[in-house]
Amino acid sequence: MNSSAAFKAEDSRFFSFQSLVAGFANWWGTSGPVWIYVSKTALAVILALLIAMRLNLPQPRTAMITVFILMQPQSGLVLAKSVFRFLGTAVGLSVMLFFVSLFAQQPVLYLTAVATWVCVCTTGAARNRNFRSYGFVLAGYTAALIGVPVGQQPDGAFISAMTRVAETSVGIVCAGAVSALIFPSYIGEQIKTVMRKRFRTLSEHLSSALSGTVEQSEIELAHTYFLEQVIGLEAARSVGVFELPDMRMRGRRLARANLEFMNVATRLRTLHEQWEFARNQDGPEVAIMDVIFGEISLLLNPEGSPIKTAADAAHATGPLSAFRDDLTKRLSRGRRELAGRDQAVLRRFDTCADLFRRFVDDLVAYVETYASLATHSHRRETWSGSFIPKTNMIAAVIAGSRAALLTGVLSAFWIETAWPSGGTMVLAATAVCALAATSPQPGRFSRQMCIGTTLAVFLGGFLQFGVYPRIDGFPLLAFCLTPFLLFGAVMMARPKTLGIGIGFCIFFSFMAGPDLVMQYEPHSFINDSVALMIAMLVVWLSFAVVFPTDGNWLRWILLRDLRRQVVHACVGRGGDLAARFESGSRDIVSQMNAVAAGGTGRNESARWLLLVLSVGRTVIDLRDELAELHVCRTSPEEIKAWSSNLGGVLGAIAALFKRVNSKRLTHVLRLLDTLTETTLALTNRPTLYQEERESLLRSLSLLEYLKVTLQNEKSPLSDCVDSQIRRFNSKLRNSDHAS
Repeated sequence: MNSSAAFKAEDSRFFSFQSLVAGFANWWGTSGPVWIYVSKTALAVILALLIAMRLNLPQPRTAMITVFILMQPQSGLVLAKSVFRFLGTAVGLSVMLFFVSLFAQQPVLYLTAVATWVCVCTTGAARNRNFRSYGFVLAGYTAALIGVPVGQQPDGAFISAMTRVAETSVGIVCAGAVSALIFPSYIGEQIKTVMRKRFRTLSEHLSSALSGTVEQSEIELAHTYFLEQVIGLEAARSVGVFELPDMRMRGRRLARANLEFMNVATRLRTLHEQWEFARNQDGPEVAIMDVIFGEISLLLNPEGSPIKTAADAAHATGPLSAFRDDLTKRLSRGRRELAGRDQAVLRRFDTCADLFRRFVDDLVAYVETYASLATHSHRRETWSGSFIPKTNMIAAVIAGSRAALLTGVLSAFWIETAWPSGGTMVLAATAVCALAATSPQPGRFSRQMCIGTTLAVFLGGFLQFGVYPRIDGFPLLAFCLTPFLLFGAVMMARPKTLGIGIGFCIFFSFMAGPDLVMQYEPHSFINDSVALMIAMLVVWLSFAVVFPTDGNWLRWILLRDLRRQVVHACVGRGGDLAARFESGSRDIVSQMNAVAAGGTGRNESARWLLLVLSVGRTVIDLRDELAELHVCRTSPEEIKAWSSNLGGVLGAIAALFKRVNSKRLTHVLRLLDTLTETTLALTNRPTLYQEERESLLRSLSLLEYLKVTLQNEKSPLSDCVDSQIRRFNSKLRNSDHAS
């Protein structure tokens, strides 16, 4: 009996220990990083507050606010934001001092200058990405944050500026030190994980696409995932250079791999669309191409396991390069098997073969770049390209004008009423408007900021008048502040409550952050609280009324910009045209997805992205072939006429994507048919050199694919044309009834 009880007790202890270990491992893998970030944030705030007080800085709350704004889960993010915050603060303070020197005795002119500067900076923030955008935001609202209070006391402007720099620097140093020294988390590991997962997903999608087992919805879902990975990796790469030297040594290769991945994804899309068309025709070329397509899938999954790491990719580059070098012979043998077949069969085979050859070339380049990441240095690091975002200037100007209008209206209210807290209202509204303008959903962000500010006002009042008078010494101050700091950090750590957390942390520090010399003035606190609430409500209303960002106008503008990417592909110049087209198209769709209301909008964006990428990249390839023809050893009159006809086709495609209608689509298809026949006849000219004939044959394949993609019933282009035809028929029936 005793031995049985002892066994049960021992088993219970063993079970409890194992459960504890398993529970801790689960916590560490799920909620652990979040709570580490929350704890580090609270620690950095307390440390910044302590140092600022030890240095006798007049407003330690500024250091607290700086820490809250800078703290991120990864150390590289903190360092990147710190650099741009310091630069933005320095620029904003310099501009503020300049304005004070010009308009010290003219409040109207001074506030007008501040509003204009905020407009310029907010426009720049909306036009840029990542932390460059953050630098513009800081430069804008720092001038307001310091300039508005010192505008009433210009003789203290320089001292206020230097004090602001000192307080901000304390916050920057504390945030960076805590992030880098205590449980550091590096974004480089996240980049490696994303690269591995993306390569595996590409391999799986390639196998299913070329085997004909993928549906249209799966294609759209896969390319939406690819889009998110491209944008996310570019943002992470721009931050990684601030971390370890290892990431800086691979920065250009990561950028090159990102661009080459975009090329591969686009090539795979065009190949799959042409291959799907050939399968529907059920011709004899399908069986031949199936065998060749199957081999590329095996090369990406050696020994039955997909390529995961860069080291694994290094082992696959040799077989892939050998496959590419032997591909022309394989395709030539396949075409000989189709000798004597119908001309349409040969055209479909040639088109699939050409698209597959282009796909393999880009795939090998991507795998080689991915494999080069396994070494510290590589010759591919000399590449100088980059991801080039695309932002609509109209939307950016609207964001800047909204901020200027808001600042001007509230400044006029302040001047007319002479309200003591009017300056607080103006600077709070300016800062929040600038921050919200860079958010994907400014209306939702400003609404959450309003909620967070309300919580900050009430909890800050409780701390200011209910707790501070009853405590003494920094340890008790830190003890009382910690629960509020943890609450705000938890809100910031959750994407769904990010706006609430930012609003609470910034304005809780502003209202309840202790100064070097505490002043308990209930009337000033109430005035400032009312000013903050008015500012939040006005910002919220401005985003809901003045060109609301959740309206259809923004999606319409972005969709127009996406279609005009094809126009840019038709008429654009420069050696980096393909890179600008690939990155710009995806950046526009990323913005469309950010403002999309529900899954329907995201699906529509994915469909337009597939069409634009297919048509635009094919147009760029055609222009490259035309450039090769111009440098050949001979230029007969027939080729000159062909070049002119191709220019007409490109102009018609540009006109179609500027404004989609059935008449323009019919015109493009008619021109394509004519040019296809002309190209086919021209390839049989005995006077042509072999290089010219090969270039014309590649152009012929591209023209055939253009006809396929423009007539694809699954594309949004056909939806637009069908809706126009239905509207025309409806009007025709109505006129018949009326007559």
